[in-house]
Amino acid sequence: MTEKRSRTILKRAFGVHANEGQRQLWIVMLDRDWTQAELAERIGCDSGLVNRWLYAFGKPGLKFLPKVRDELNIEIDAFSTAPTGPWPLDELQRLASAAAPGPETA
Repeated sequence: MTEKRSRTILKRAFGVHANEGQRQLWIVMLDRDWTQAELAERIGCDSGLVNRWLYAFGKPGLKFLPKVRDELNIEIDAFSTAPTGPWPLDELQRLASAAAPGPETA
């Protein structure tokens, strides 16, 4: 795992509006080994906005939905649909553990 990738997971929980688009964003990001900043650059938005989408605290608006569809091959209605498949939880947990500060060594 690369250092940049370990920094992509900082939060421990998702928002209350989990959706299929969010799940697919995680899969695309993990499959392509992108950081949130790299994903944001691909669709032309701020990484903070991508973070909100990834953790289900918001959804792409009309400006970004076509870019998400065209660049990432995620259908627009996926962000209004309940998750339809498994989450990549093992990978997300592994990355979260790698990003967590460990005990200091002397």
